[in-house]
Amino acid sequence: MDNASLLTDYSGRDFTAGLERSLTRLRQDCPELTDLNPSDAGVSIIRNTERDVDLLNLYLDLAFAENFVRTAKFKQSIIELAYLVGVAPKLSSAAMTLLRITRVVQPGNTKEQITIPKYTAFQRSDGLVYLTMGSVFIPASSDYVDVAAWQGELVTLEIKPEDLQNFDLSGYPKFNLGRNVAARSVTVTGQDSLTAWTEVDSFWRSQPEDFHFSLELYGDEFEGETGTVFIVFGNGNRGQTLPIAGLTVSFLRTAGASGNCGVNTITTTVGAFAGIVTVSNIELASGGAEAEGTESLRERLPGAVQLQQTAVSKENYESLLKRIPGVKLCQCVDRNDDLLWPHLYVPLYVLPEGGGLMSTPLKEIILGELREWGHLGNWDNRYILLDAISVPINVTSRINISNGVGSTVQNNVYQTILGLFSPDKNRLNGKFDFTDLNVTTARVAGVNWIEFDEPKADVSMVIGQYPVPGIITVNVVN
Repeated sequence: MDNASLLTDYSGRDFTAGLERSLTRLRQDCPELTDLNPSDAGVSIIRNTERDVDLLNLYLDLAFAENFVRTAKFKQSIIELAYLVGVAPKLSSAAMTLLRITRVVQPGNTKEQITIPKYTAFQRSDGLVYLTMGSVFIPASSDYVDVAAWQGELVTLEIKPEDLQNFDLSGYPKFNLGRNVAARSVTVTGQDSLTAWTEVDSFWRSQPEDFHFSLELYGDEFEGETGTVFIVFGNGNRGQTLPIAGLTVSFLRTAGASGNCGVNTITTTVGAFAGIVTVSNIELASGGAEAEGTESLRERLPGAVQLQQTAVSKENYESLLKRIPGVKLCQCVDRNDDLLWPHLYVPLYVLPEGGGLMSTPLKEIILGELREWGHLGNWDNRYILLDAISVPINVTSRINISNGVGSTVQNNVYQTILGLFSPDKNRLNGKFDFTDLNVTTARVAGVNWIEFDEPKADVSMVIGQYPVPGIITVNVVN
């Protein structure tokens, strides 16, 4: 007997195939056993064993699927795959805006310089806090000053080596900062306040003497919370370890999308400046969002891998901007598609998280990334940032409702239509899909049939445009 005949074929891994293999082997090993009735004790043991093997094979398949971007179901699996190719998931982003702080002029008083420190708090009427991101002053010769502000509350922690955890196999000590840590807001300083630590994506280029830290979004539940952010320090070989005296860590804990709001809604002055200055946001507060979701990261990974930290093609530029917290959609215009653009300019349309217009602080962050990684380098005015253009689309529909179903069906259809305008379902220079509109609304529970008076076909967008809901009308007919 050659060795090939001893090999077992495991291509069929389901219960039926496994049971047949085991019974065949039993017939070969025990030819005197002729009664293979399912009620036989030996056959019952084999059947139970194959049932357990079938479940183990299922678990193996599920575990194996977590190793691939297209098939992974757990967020942490996709995050680990992203880190494998040098792509970090986006943390929560704070809504950003430009505040105009105006002095209150008292009759008979001499104007003096008013200094507004960094992290001075101003509020909306609902109490949501916005902090100035720089120290500015109103000179005696002026009545106001404009300053960038981010939504969030300042958190300051003292971290010592004994506070760190080593709960995984990475070998890097970590500290749990909690949820909703605003990207780009974390600062780390030594107890002497002289040593500034630098945030890096990973430690692969860090040397033992480098004062580096990184931030990691944890996808699974940790200590009863999901979306936890860890601050990670070096291990002595890659990056400095935490000094015995500890470090001071400051960051903003943001409310994400709740911070997005209209112009002139941040109007409350609190604390020491109440009665001394008034405030109002002269721009939309936009860009606020929760930490990146599973499907967003899954969709972004291929372009981010292709980017490799150097933007040359329009696809590279779109991937570069999509990795910035606060940016939802982006379209880079190929100069061959529009003769209005000079030869050495890169025009980009951007839609921030929460919709609307880009704030001045977000534009500065985007331009900083473009100058660092774009192929035109640090040349002034070589990157043209344009606000995405919203195109209202009216939807008029007639629905017939099943007998015995309440009027909530009408509202459900209305909400379903609104959901189709989500930026998660659309892109710039794309189209509003009529087939998707028809099929999705027809599947709403309680709908017998639905017809549309407008639109009647796909609505195509042009460069820089994206669809938003216009007048949505849902009429119930018999």
